[in-house]
Amino acid sequence: MLSSADQRAVDYYNKFARGRTQAPPDIELVSDDFARQTYCFLPAVNRVVDAGCGYGRAVPLLRELGTTDYLGVDPSREQVRLARLLHPDCTFEVSSLYDLGTRHLGEFDGFFLCAVLFCIPRHRLARAFKSLRASLKQGATGLASATIGRGTIANTDGLELTLYQPQELIDVAKAAGFSVRDCRVVEGRLFQVSLEAV
Repeated sequence: MLSSADQRAVDYYNKFARGRTQAPPDIELVSDDFARQTYCFLPAVNRVVDAGCGYGRAVPLLRELGTTDYLGVDPSREQVRLARLLHPDCTFEVSSLYDLGTRHLGEFDGFFLCAVLFCIPRHRLARAFKSLRASLKQGATGLASATIGRGTIANTDGLELTLYQPQELIDVAKAAGFSVRDCRVVEGRLFQVSLEAV
């Protein structure tokens, strides 16, 4: 079930993707040592969930990192529509991170949770991580990223975005059943955490 803040984010991204037939100009996601060291733990045949997949922006990166069976999940119908158009060989579903653990219990070997946590209200972060953990097999590996800060900010369209401190996210992840392999700050404004489901 989405909160009113969650629904505002979904409405924003529906509007953003409505009518598009091409990916918007974006920063290219690239494989680097940090990502390779995280996903090297995937089994040769694996199933990876991209939670908050949007239009499938991470599909090329996750393929490069060894994903063999991809599921993209996003609550925005329009983003999923665009993802299916851009990546017809991948599977996408309209669903939220909060429902992942009940819809896909213990199913995934890996996960990608990047460029989505700013849409998760702080009071719902623990629930999101518990649901993610429930969807994973023991030993599953993945990346989570967030924008560094405190409180919330509004983007130019008025969407409220939640900022996190690295230790705050690490504490929530640990309480949900993850161990931390590594954490790094990128360009002073973003951080990435390499996690393992325990």
